[in-house]
Amino acid sequence: MTGSEMSLFALTMGDYAGIGPEIILKYFMVRGSFSGNMIVVGEKKVFDYYGRLLNIPAKVNLVGESGPRLKKNHLNLLSLESMKGEITPGRGGENEGRSAMGAVEKALDLWKKGIVAGIITAPINKKNIQSAGFNFPGHTEFLAEASGARKFAMMLTDGKLSVVPATIHIPISAISKTLSRALVYDTIMTAYGHFRMYGRREPVLAVTGLNPHCGEEGAFGDEEKKIIIPAVKKARNNGVKISGPFPADSLFGAALRYDAIIVMYHDQGLIPIKMRSFGRAVNVTMGLPLIRTSVDHGTAYDIAGRGIADPGSLEKAVSLAFKYAAAGRR
Repeated sequence: MTGSEMSLFALTMGDYAGIGPEIILKYFMVRGSFSGNMIVVGEKKVFDYYGRLLNIPAKVNLVGESGPRLKKNHLNLLSLESMKGEITPGRGGENEGRSAMGAVEKALDLWKKGIVAGIITAPINKKNIQSAGFNFPGHTEFLAEASGARKFAMMLTDGKLSVVPATIHIPISAISKTLSRALVYDTIMTAYGHFRMYGRREPVLAVTGLNPHCGEEGAFGDEEKKIIIPAVKKARNNGVKISGPFPADSLFGAALRYDAIIVMYHDQGLIPIKMRSFGRAVNVTMGLPLIRTSVDHGTAYDIAGRGIADPGSLEKAVSLAFKYAAAGRR
């Protein structure tokens, strides 16, 4: 930790063929917030390249791992100097995947050494990291395994609406087979524990059904009766204030009265929040022994290198990470 009142965080570069480097440059060089309290983990070559391409002069301060000396209004960079190949915005592959995950591994190492309180991540490309030998669907699963987290969950939040999928990056065809009482219960309890850890003494949660109309008493499916309702009852018996299951199409009309909505699959929850707050929401991994936040969008290859990427979600991710750190110290 630094000697300042604020915790120190690591911010990973993301896939360098995407918009990660651009939003980081804009965040530090244009807006400059928290620049003295974050270490960017990535490649100097990448930031030099995008600084020239986008006409955003990068004031880079190279730092080491041991007692890093940070400068305000600078991009304090721990440069890995390991990338191979050329930088081609919008065209990523194995090299980009390996470099992106190398930054995540180094950031996690900084946390293990007690240098940072957590990690903020710019977007990666799942196909690229898998082609580089990282057999994970994304950041969430990799960080959970690498940090030893046994029970974890992903949350997307805009500060008012928060959604937590019980199943994350799996095919639609696998959702019903993957859902279980234990999975739904563990997701509920992970969300409950997260909110209690970061300042909400009595979180109020709700849960959706899986099927239309919550199965219509079995006419459209019985996952509610066999899986979701028992999991909700068990959580309620353990002191959790939770309601449901409710049909998803009606629940989201009243979703802001709850601290979080537990949904059964990825798009069931992410469509409503991205319609409401795309570019202003934050991806949070709950259940880890460290703080981890991220942007709510992907690598956006279609606009990479064009200078139009918006750093708004990165701003929110940084702000929430520091908010969690302050709440955790109370």
